[in-house]
Amino acid sequence: MKTFITSLMLSVVAISGCKTASSEATATTTSKEIASPPPSTAVMDRGRELTALFYKGETGQIWSRMTPEMQNMLGSEEKLAAFRQQVDGQLGAETKVIDEKTTASAPYQIYLRTASFSKFGKPVAIQWTLDANGQVAGFFVKPAG
Repeated sequence: MKTFITSLMLSVVAISGCKTASSEATATTTSKEIASPPPSTAVMDRGRELTALFYKGETGQIWSRMTPEMQNMLGSEEKLAAFRQQVDGQLGAETKVIDEKTTASAPYQIYLRTASFSKFGKPVAIQWTLDANGQVAGFFVKPAG
């Protein structure tokens, strides 16, 4: 278990200075905005989509949606794929979503999912940080808490 925590903490990738807001993102809707979903709904959908891609090993699709800064920090799509394999090997399959929420930390939108996994006895947090263009500006998988 210590190997998992150590290796994931070394693999944590996040924007410098990006803080997670403690309250959920809220949006006010005017009659002009009704055609598009509120930001928190769009972020929830995007976070779920990115998580599903990560679980399926579709790291190329995730890589293409990352900011240049994130790509620089990770180094290569191959390193992202290797991280995915490591997570799969140590956590196993997701067995239950415990919690999902979106928050805002201007100018970023954050999707945070807490889940249980078949090979790991504690909840795990998966976080995607999106910039104003919807690109991945931060990402981590680590034990929740």
